[in-house]
Amino acid sequence: MGGTIIKASRWQLKAVALWLSAGLAVTGLSACSVDRDSTKNEKEQVLRIVGGYGDMGVEGEALRQWTEIYQFTHPNVTLEYVSVPEPAEGDQENSLDKLKEVLTGPELPDLVWVDLDQIPELASSNLLSPLDPLIKKDHYDTSGIVPAVLEGLRSAGEGTLYALAPQFSASVMIYNKDVFNQAGVDLPSDGMTWGQTFELASRVAKPNQQKPLYGFSFSAWEGGDGFWEAQQYMAPLNVNFFDAKGEKVAVDTPGWAKAWSTIINLKKSGVIPPAADSSEPMTEPEEYNPVQGDLFLSGRTAMAIVDYSYLSDVVQYNKTAAEGQEGYSRINWDIVTVPAHDEAPGVGGDINMNGIFAINANAANPEAAWEFIKLLNSEAWARTKANAVPDMVSWQKYIRKIDGLEYHVEAFFKMKPVRVQPLWSNPVFRSVPRAYEIVDLGTVKFNEALSGQKSVEQALKEWQSEGEAKLELLRQS
Repeated sequence: MGGTIIKASRWQLKAVALWLSAGLAVTGLSACSVDRDSTKNEKEQVLRIVGGYGDMGVEGEALRQWTEIYQFTHPNVTLEYVSVPEPAEGDQENSLDKLKEVLTGPELPDLVWVDLDQIPELASSNLLSPLDPLIKKDHYDTSGIVPAVLEGLRSAGEGTLYALAPQFSASVMIYNKDVFNQAGVDLPSDGMTWGQTFELASRVAKPNQQKPLYGFSFSAWEGGDGFWEAQQYMAPLNVNFFDAKGEKVAVDTPGWAKAWSTIINLKKSGVIPPAADSSEPMTEPEEYNPVQGDLFLSGRTAMAIVDYSYLSDVVQYNKTAAEGQEGYSRINWDIVTVPAHDEAPGVGGDINMNGIFAINANAANPEAAWEFIKLLNSEAWARTKANAVPDMVSWQKYIRKIDGLEYHVEAFFKMKPVRVQPLWSNPVFRSVPRAYEIVDLGTVKFNEALSGQKSVEQALKEWQSEGEAKLELLRQS
């Protein structure tokens, strides 16, 4: 199955060049990269790039934001965008299979715009070229790239680097300094374990007030699902729904029991927020609340797991509070690393990367593809884009603090990222239709344990046995 090729038109290239020329002259990126005049006599080349579909594919603007500078600095290269056929409705899990077909199809793209969780299968299928030999050959400097970014990419490639990413975001734990100071409790710090975090949370929580104060939340937003909070808590321990071979359900284990018991006990004691009650009808607040639903900005949790983008909300909130607007009260905050398990020290939190590009192992023009990746992940690109992108650039020295405020920005890149295996990557989800129904069954069993209808042990045993029976039926359907 082939994709669709879309060429960048000459007027698009001209517009990009005019737009970029002024900015690049100031930043020096053009001087650090290819001299446009020196490329006039170079051989004309075609660089094919494959992306996704829809707004995030070659027909949307998301991909083109990564190609603008390359187009300006490499006028002898014509870019062609190869699209992945959009899967039929309800068939999203096969989108990776469609990408694999394009990578071996007649159009043979050179560059692959990928998601982090697509790398393992593409690499194991020998569809991506390793970058380490190219980095060594060109003495390409990656020393300034945030270690967590490189670690995350290498982990996805089972120790081999198949891609680079110029931008990233990561999770941290934000905390309210005033809550801890008023309670006479030590402030959170980097490197805390989950046990230490929950103990600290229990010391500042005030669950019996008219407006309860929780010690910790897995998100800044209310309405957390306890079942998925348990997944978030377990993620660094590689506890899964199914065994690695995809042959059977694997939930009646000590790991699952410990996680469920931990989350349920914390909810019952009021240390973390209760689960959302979907049976309760939505009601409008009696009076306007500018932070409705936000546990942290409303002062209802002392600590919460957030990502980089959330800090902009906090900064804007404090600006509004400083203007004296009614309903806003300044938050005295800072951040530390996400907690880790004793069994997985130094590992914690999600890391999301943007602009991840790899080279097709069957590329017709791998040299141009490598030049593209080098430019997009260069120090010069990071310096140029540091203040113009919503996420952090991957070059550590150019990571800016929002509005120049003082906070512990290093917390974003101190931890090794958790390598979360997407559900669809398990053989069960790749081969058994509607396998998600087995996962949904877990939500039911968790809520039964949370409400006290069943013990954790009984709920997990039932999920295991009923899940096995459903898996057998689904395989026969």
